[in-house]
Amino acid sequence: MTMQLRRKCCGLYALSGFSLLELMLVLALVGVMAAIALPAYQGQMRKARRGDAQGSLQRIQLEQIRWRTQHDTYTSSLLELGLATNLSAQAYYQLSLTQASSDGFMAVATALGDQAQDGDCAWMQLRLTHTATVTLSSGMAAQDDSARCWKQ
Repeated sequence: MTMQLRRKCCGLYALSGFSLLELMLVLALVGVMAAIALPAYQGQMRKARRGDAQGSLQRIQLEQIRWRTQHDTYTSSLLELGLATNLSAQAYYQLSLTQASSDGFMAVATALGDQAQDGDCAWMQLRLTHTATVTLSSGMAAQDDSARCWKQ
């Protein structure tokens, strides 16, 4: 809309602008658009943050393989692998090692904070069995990635 000069009484001119109704309508439209876009944006952010878990679990795998070359078994301690904390690199996941033995291990990343609302991808696992088979899974199932949480 363009501003136009309007003639008022006594020879004075005034600028006409937006009415209150027009401003309220624009604010309502912006609010509706934000309500639609925000959940989609948050979903995409959660999906992007899965890379934090993937990278951290793959680092654990690399460090476990390095550890295994010098010891008879895989370790169940993140400290022994040289990780100073049990949080992922960007702190969106808590890391843990389970089922460590001479044949393999399972590393688990559990989502923290807002990332825990990621549904089936709130738990991501990397399992190495029989010293050669790597299984990438998500959710509560230890052998399944039906939600496609791991990038291929």
